Amino acid sequence: MVIKDHIAYRYEILELMGKSTFGRVLKCRDHKTQQLVAMKVIANDQRFADEAMAEVEILELLQKKDELDVANVVHMKELVHFDL
Repeated sequence: MVIKDHIAYRYEILELMGKSTFGRVLKCRDHKTQQLVAMKVIANDQRFADEAMAEVEILELLQKKDELDVANVVHMKELVHFDL
C-alpha cells in the first residue's frame, strides 16, 4: 500500500493505521462522500480471506441487531473484493 495511492478509483490512502498477520488497516478518504474511513485490506491468501469473510458475517449480524445505531460497534459500509 502506498500513501496517496487510490483503491477502486475512490479511496485515497492517507496513512497506515495498523498491521496484523492477516493484513493492514488504512486510513482513507472516500472521494465519493468526502468521509474519512478505515479500510481493512486482507493479505492475498485463501485462509486469511476465509477468516475475513467470517468477520464480515459477524459485523453484518451486529449491525442488523443495532437498529437504533446505539451500540459501540464498527459499521461496515462496503465490501470490496479484488481477485489478484
